[in-house]
Amino acid sequence: MNLSNYLRNTKSVYFPKLCDKFGYSPQKAITELSKYWNRLHLFDNMIMWGKDTNRWYYEVCDTKYDRANYIPAQTIQPFWNGNRKEDQHYSTFAHNDKWVDNIKQNGSVSCEHTLVKAPLLWIEIDRKDPYGNANFQKSLNDGNKLKKNFLREYKRRGGQNPENVCWVFTSGNNSTHVAINCSLFGSPITRQKWCGRGKPWYNLAHKIADDLRFDNGLIDPYFEDPEYVKSFFVLEYGKEPEDKQMMLQAMENIDPNIYSVNSLIRLPWSIHEKSGLPKSLYKNDFIYRPQALNITDEPPLFLDWWIDSFKTKEKPRKKKVSLDNNIDSSYIEEVYSKYYPEIRNMIPDSDGWVGRFHSKFYSDGNPDVTINLENGYHHDFGSHVYSLTFNEFLAEVKQKQET
Repeated sequence: MNLSNYLRNTKSVYFPKLCDKFGYSPQKAITELSKYWNRLHLFDNMIMWGKDTNRWYYEVCDTKYDRANYIPAQTIQPFWNGNRKEDQHYSTFAHNDKWVDNIKQNGSVSCEHTLVKAPLLWIEIDRKDPYGNANFQKSLNDGNKLKKNFLREYKRRGGQNPENVCWVFTSGNNSTHVAINCSLFGSPITRQKWCGRGKPWYNLAHKIADDLRFDNGLIDPYFEDPEYVKSFFVLEYGKEPEDKQMMLQAMENIDPNIYSVNSLIRLPWSIHEKSGLPKSLYKNDFIYRPQALNITDEPPLFLDWWIDSFKTKEKPRKKKVSLDNNIDSSYIEEVYSKYYPEIRNMIPDSDGWVGRFHSKFYSDGNPDVTINLENGYHHDFGSHVYSLTFNEFLAEVKQKQET
């Protein structure tokens, strides 16, 4: 049976299984699959016969707080080329009709059972030192280094359109945003559950970036043993870190926070509200005027990278966490009110949650903490390091006071 008939008859196939079936190396399999890719699509980590028939939408936000507005994904470039206002954002992922239905039903981007894809995979590079001092030049250098490394591998795999697959943007402030043409990975479609830290999209971005920042072999500090990460921190900065979150942020290669299902990124060409400068394209120099990106449909030359990324990372915390359900809620509120005084004026939702708060443990630009008054759980959307049970919270506070 030839490959085309096999794909048509099986309807879906796992890439490693296909390689075994035909005795192909991964690169040979990609070469053969490329001949039929216009009749295939990639769902989660399975190659599916037939074209993608979903309609896709981007969320667009006039300021990051004005949520639940959307446009068809195919109109995003004309939209961003003509929308050069301040503080404009759009969703990292394109969403399907189910996501739109959720908005129509509840007026919120909160969603269940939706699908996502990323016509462009964004990678954000921020180069602040442990004390929050930004180094824009390092950010720009690393963005260009990422592009150079990626295009070198692209050409090695037979790619012929380097102008159409990778772009470096400045944020308009201190970070750099790199956009990768996701057709190179097979234009994956996934269920929303595969968004987030340690999940395939996040893993793929880290695989692309590699150990970009320090060239020290440390790719993702959030999924390494903290003592191991600390040894690199001391090597780079010459001193012990003040706290875990500061340490992790100072060692990260890319921003890990933009791969949740409803994450946002700054809109190309829009104006940064602090600097007054636009998010601009960089090609040997800064390009401030809108310029269309030629986002072509490329053969899935990096399909194996996507398959390799489709393995959920295990959290570095090895112990099992049990909630402290036998603690009186009034005591929980009393303790937390010492650190989050506004908690006394809040009414918990039906599941016991109140918030959001700015973290007690680190300089938190966004209020990312919620607290459950029924069991004391301290959940930090900004840093899983500080998602703690009540007893763990008390221990962490005590350790901070002692140091």
